[in-house]
Amino acid sequence: MFNAYQIEEHQKPLKLRQLKKPAPTGHELLVKTKVSGVCHSDVHIVSGDWGVCKLPLTPGHEGIGIVEAVGSAVTQIKVGDRVGMAFLHHSCLNCHLCKSGRQNICENQNQSGFTVNGTFGEYFVGDERFVAKIPDNYSDAEAAPILCAGITSYKAVLSANAKPGARIVISGSCGGLGHLAIQYAKAMGYEVVALDFFNDQDKETMCRRLGADFIVHCSKENGEKTLLQEFKQLVPQKPIEAAIVFAPVAAAVSDAVSYVSPGGTIVPVGIPSGNFQISALKLILKELKVQGSIVGTPSDLKEVFLFSSKHNIKPRVEEKEMKYVNDVIHDLKDGKISGRVVLTTK
Repeated sequence: MFNAYQIEEHQKPLKLRQLKKPAPTGHELLVKTKVSGVCHSDVHIVSGDWGVCKLPLTPGHEGIGIVEAVGSAVTQIKVGDRVGMAFLHHSCLNCHLCKSGRQNICENQNQSGFTVNGTFGEYFVGDERFVAKIPDNYSDAEAAPILCAGITSYKAVLSANAKPGARIVISGSCGGLGHLAIQYAKAMGYEVVALDFFNDQDKETMCRRLGADFIVHCSKENGEKTLLQEFKQLVPQKPIEAAIVFAPVAAAVSDAVSYVSPGGTIVPVGIPSGNFQISALKLILKELKVQGSIVGTPSDLKEVFLFSSKHNIKPRVEEKEMKYVNDVIHDLKDGKISGRVVLTTK
């Protein structure tokens, strides 16, 4: 038996429950959890924003641990290896998307902590074909956010397909994904405008330290015109070729349609509770592109650790014991967390 925190009812605190330790079969790995990052997706899943899950369910999808047992078909991972499990738990591997290396948008996939049990417990079960071996130069707490926040923000910056030296906006720059996106964008040679609420000086200082070239404040009271004025006052005239929107707020995408320059690209990543309201007139007249981006493939996962290691990109993390998981989810929902919180099983 082992302890895990589970959703028993949406919009209610997670409950500590004892579960039977599973025996891995096939390509499965039984992993003893060391840490697990907490993602804004966990907030949506706990709240039921993405639909009702099959309950009870253990959320979490940024788990790092040590392999304790392996299934009979496992060949690439051995007992004792340190591995990480991301949001993409496994895909069908047979469809045209999987065969072309786009397993992250396979229509017959399972997601860790959403459709199958995740990492908010003392053990989790992963698939050797979809986990990552963790580089020695990353601590457990540093590596956990790379599994989701890292791969998602890295892939989103690539999806913007901006020219070298271009100016891009990171909307939601203080969060778990945004603060990593600043680092990836700078490593790729872009000029970065950090856009967020910046309700305390620490958040602005963090973004500047990570390499943001310009800081633009927004607020719930800001209308579209006010935000455009902020851009004109704080950011020297130069085309904004892309906006990567991590803020899980529909208005953030609508705003991007206004401030992104003609011919530019908007990459929505954060998923709001409702739908986007976009000006069709501006979208068409400015010939803007809207490019969705979601997590990554097993290949992307290996690539992001190599790129992060090469450029010494690491998340800003705060460690807390897993027993505080409900407090962390509450604070994340209220926008009180900058960087990433990582839960430990100590």
